[in-house]
Amino acid sequence: YKFLDSYNGYRVIEKDNDIYLKKLDGSESKKVTHTPDIPTSYATITKDGSYLAYDENHGAAWDYSKSEYFLIKRGEDNSNRKKISFDEFRQINIARKRYKE
Repeated sequence: YKFLDSYNGYRVIEKDNDIYLKKLDGSESKKVTHTPDIPTSYATITKDGSYLAYDENHGAAWDYSKSEYFLIKRGEDNSNRKKISFDEFRQINIARKRYKE
C-alpha cells in the first residue's frame, strides 16, 4: 500500500526509496527526494498544502528510534528540507488515503 494525497493536481507516490509528485492525469512526474539508499515513508501533504512531510528510516523497518522526520516546502525538493521532531511530525494535521499501485 502507498499513501495518496492531493497536492495542487498531483498525488504523492513513494517509489524506490524516493518521493514523487505525479500529476493526477499521469502526464508528469516530479522527483521530490533524492535518497535512493534511505527508505522514506509516510509521505503526505500538510492539511494547508504548504509542506510535504515524510520519514527517513536509517535502521531496521519499524525501528522508530532510527527515524528522522522532515518537511519540504511546496515546490522545493529535499535540498531545502527542514528537520522536525517526531512529535511535530505526529501532530501535523493530515488526511491520508491508501491506494494500491
